[in-house]
Amino acid sequence: CSYIFETELMEDIASIAVMNLKNRINRIKAKAIVRATTKYLAAKQAHKVAKRQGGEMLELLAKAATQAASWASEQVDVRHWRLLPAEIRVGRMLIPPGEYKGRIDFVDPNRTVVISKQIQNFTITKREKKFFMFRTVN
Repeated sequence: CSYIFETELMEDIASIAVMNLKNRINRIKAKAIVRATTKYLAAKQAHKVAKRQGGEMLELLAKAATQAASWASEQVDVRHWRLLPAEIRVGRMLIPPGEYKGRIDFVDPNRTVVISKQIQNFTITKREKKFFMFRTVN
């Protein structure tokens, strides 16, 4: 016996993230411009001081160091974004009491199975509620 049910979109996290970025992008750009300008001016001053105190060789070392520091400090850490789901979906299915085994098929909008998850055997008693959580990656 098989059961088919639809899930409902509870939260569209990807859309929320895009909207949040659109709302903040001008502020992010302004901060980046100020940060880059400050770094540039500080680096230029460091180059002048290095040249005055140690000659061209020390100036070259100062340029290399300030460029490396500038590059390293501008790298964005996006590791946590990979952990966020794009959507949170919920489905509800009413089934009669009994023992069940099988799998859950996740389908795309064209009803093509994209992921299948085997589920452990489980028993449902009268008026019992069971919750299953699945994480899928497309």
